[in-house]
Amino acid sequence: MSSDARNTRVVVCLILAMTAGARLLLWLEPRPTYANAMRPLTAVGGQPIESVLIEYVPPDALPPASASVILLPDGRYHWDRLGPQVQLAVIGSEESRLPMRQKAALLALLQGMSWGRGAGGQYVVPVRLAEQSDPRLTATLAPQAHDLFQMLAAKQFLQ
Repeated sequence: MSSDARNTRVVVCLILAMTAGARLLLWLEPRPTYANAMRPLTAVGGQPIESVLIEYVPPDALPPASASVILLPDGRYHWDRLGPQVQLAVIGSEESRLPMRQKAALLALLQGMSWGRGAGGQYVVPVRLAEQSDPRLTATLAPQAHDLFQMLAAKQFLQ
């Protein structure tokens, strides 16, 4: 056997062995941990969330007592209780726009509650703004309330 034929066979065998070895290692790899984080949030008792009502709260006001989730300007949030109808209070700050951390936390919360999209690209769980927080109904709201509406409309959460 010539040295060229032998070298070719060795290279082909190495390629096959490396491919089979990589396939085996991928098969032995544990499942990724992010799959657990992709489960939708559910209400108390495992009930699915049926609707989300978002209310903008000015920085000098107290959140409503009926709020299930209070989202602070720094992106932290507090769950009080979670039933099928979620009332989410977005606490305002002195800035002209919502802080980026608060926006990111709000989107993450809504995506966790509104798992998947239905027909027409709308999210499965209906999300709406409270009447006193909707700039379409009250034009004299704070700039952060307008920013909240624009973000929710752009991400197609509002129905």
